[in-house]
Amino acid sequence: MSWGTKIILSFVVFMTGMLAMVFYVFNLKMDLVEDNYYEQDLKYQEHINTLEKTLKDGENLQIVKKAGSIDFQFPEQGSAPGGEIFFYRPSDAEKDFKINISPDEKRMQNVSTSQLDPGIWKIQVTWYSDNQKYFKEEKVFVD
Repeated sequence: MSWGTKIILSFVVFMTGMLAMVFYVFNLKMDLVEDNYYEQDLKYQEHINTLEKTLKDGENLQIVKKAGSIDFQFPEQGSAPGGEIFFYRPSDAEKDFKINISPDEKRMQNVSTSQLDPGIWKIQVTWYSDNQKYFKEEKVFVD
C-alpha cells in the first residue's frame, strides 16, 4: 500500500469517526433543570425569605426514608398544613411529579416508594400553616 493510499484511508477513518461523534451528540437527550429557569431566578429572593422564615420559626419537618415508604412528619404547632411535595429526579425530568399534602390526624403523610425508580431523588416540600409559607428540601436515595 502506498503512502498516498494510507493518507486517504486515514482521512476517511477520521471523517467517519467525526461524523459518528456529531450524530451521537445531536441525538443525546439534554434536560434543563427548569424549563422556565429565568422566571425561577427572579423568584429566588422570595425562596430565600421562605427558607429563613422556616429556620427562624423552628418549623421542623421530618422526612424519614423507611423500607417501602418515605414518611413526612409535619410540625405539631399551627393549623393543619397544606401544600405540595415535589419529587425531583435529577437524571430524568420525565419522572418528576408532585403530590398534594394530606396528612393524617397525627400530621404524618406516607408516600410509597414503589412508584419511585431506584436512585437519588430530591424532595422539595412547600407547606402552609397559619397563612405562612414554609419550605424544606432533602435528598433521598431509593433502593
